[in-house]
Amino acid sequence: MSRIIQTDSPARNRERLLKTLASAYRYYKQEKMTEAQHKDLCAFALLTLKALSESIDRTASAWEKRDYWLKADRLRNAWKWTSKAYDEMRAALKANDVIAALQCLNKASDHFDSITLPKKPSGQNLWKGAWAKWKHR
Repeated sequence: MSRIIQTDSPARNRERLLKTLASAYRYYKQEKMTEAQHKDLCAFALLTLKALSESIDRTASAWEKRDYWLKADRLRNAWKWTSKAYDEMRAALKANDVIAALQCLNKASDHFDSITLPKKPSGQNLWKGAWAKWKHR
């Protein structure tokens, strides 16, 4: 049996997640959407923030095992906005308050608003069905 080699680093994975989140946010800002689309977008953002937060924890834990405590603390401090945004959005969505969840997304957008994206959006509807997926968790 051969070894499984992961070619994507956690940093590259985080970059991809941030670009996806930024793309979804820009689509939300530019297009008129229905309430169902807003719910899907918010659930997608929530799941993306959770994946980002988990990625940070995995990376920081690996660094702590190697006694890079300061590096791990700096990483967690730089990315603590993900867990904070996740907690706020999760509470809003559990209360079925989509407007509050969108406000949380607007606050978090400061961290990914400066990401350069291609002019032609790709995969505009990545978040379709995210609400149902989040509700069945």
